[in-house]
Amino acid sequence: MISKLMLIPKLLVLLFVAVFLPPTLSFAQATDSARSELQKSSSDILPPYPLFDAAKDGPLLKHSIRILLNTSVGNLLIELDPKLAPVTATHIYRLFKEGVLNNTPFVRYDPGFVLQSSPADQKAQGKELTQKQKDLLRRIPLEVDAQSDGTVKHQKWVLSMARWDQKNSGTDSFSILLGEAPHLDHQYTIFGKVVADAESVETCQRICEEWPQRKAEIISNKILK
Repeated sequence: MISKLMLIPKLLVLLFVAVFLPPTLSFAQATDSARSELQKSSSDILPPYPLFDAAKDGPLLKHSIRILLNTSVGNLLIELDPKLAPVTATHIYRLFKEGVLNNTPFVRYDPGFVLQSSPADQKAQGKELTQKQKDLLRRIPLEVDAQSDGTVKHQKWVLSMARWDQKNSGTDSFSILLGEAPHLDHQYTIFGKVVADAESVETCQRICEEWPQRKAEIISNKILK
């Protein structure tokens, strides 16, 4: 989901035209045209980062990697699986390795659906990325081949990549699935899972229980070999 605030001026102009439209065009037709233009503009927007290039940004991960996330309410163990999505898993691994996703809060909680992290450039407590970290940000392609046989699905504990309207517009925000979400299958990249050990499950529960009075954040992480 993306903010459409930047599109409001364009929509206002279109609605102004609709109000002062020629007699041959009805208000309903003009309003529909304005809405269509807004949707078209929204779908054309992409994050301001280059597309991941395996030749320059690789090498791609060859095996699964576990990362221990130290959050403000407890530890959370995740596993990145390049067999599911090689580019996405590699990109997220690089971001964690270089601390890009540290101090990133969880900004969305839908009970029984998802818990979503914020983009890396929207850190908690006003903290900012270094230039080196900014240079690592990429757009990543939609990777859904692993979902083709129906065995890889959006179900509880899956890690799913968030994106804008464009399919190849994921960057760094991701979701932890809290239940089954078949409508996301083939539309969003699955790149790993939460390792549902007792500590990780308890941490997820605390994040959800304290929402929204306290929004947990990823403070730091540790790559486990």
